[in-house]
Amino acid sequence: MKTKIILFLLIVSGIFNLQNNLFAQLKTCLLFEGLYSTINGGFDGETILIGEDKGFLVPKLKGNWGYGFSLGRSNEIGYDMVFYGGLKYARFGYDATFLEENLGKAKNNLFGMEYKFLFPKFSSIRLLETRLFISIGFEVGILKVENGYVDLSYNRLGDVSFSWYGLPVGSGFAIILGEAISINLGVDYRFAKIFGVKKSGASGASLDLKDKLYNGGLNCSIGLLISFESS
Repeated sequence: MKTKIILFLLIVSGIFNLQNNLFAQLKTCLLFEGLYSTINGGFDGETILIGEDKGFLVPKLKGNWGYGFSLGRSNEIGYDMVFYGGLKYARFGYDATFLEENLGKAKNNLFGMEYKFLFPKFSSIRLLETRLFISIGFEVGILKVENGYVDLSYNRLGDVSFSWYGLPVGSGFAIILGEAISINLGVDYRFAKIFGVKKSGASGASLDLKDKLYNGGLNCSIGLLISFESS
């Protein structure tokens, strides 16, 4: 009986020590990024979605730079590998055209979660320590396009909002500049789908999409990550 109690206490003590070691290595991270985003898929600048007495133009969008930031936590998970998980926000602006005619600006706001697995350092030069990483996430957003809504009854224009969700998958590398700072360079492809279309600011149900409309695209990023020891 005494042996079982001692063994139980040793196991509990080991679990608490492991937990303390993990939390001792946990870091809070802020990531600031410059992002180049493209949207392709069904956004061809030729398609019109028709509802009752209204039309929604699906424009062609020119790739452009935006910005984003995320707040998360990182932790070493063994074998010199690091796991990062965080919440992100990003915003982009595009030039929108339809049938080669300028519509105006399109603004894309997204919120999401992102996860990165950083592999062991492969550079032996202290000031150029580098890690490869792979990333995956989940995002939801609203793409608002100026003059993309057409009231067919009164021949008036308005703005249209496309609601979407997506799965970005990518890779890149992090250049370690010190214990708390690194530069991240990455590229990803966002697999994304539109699930709602309506006039911006209007209440009521979205247009019933009879065909699937995708808005995936290739994205590039350069970011500054700052880490803080968590207590």
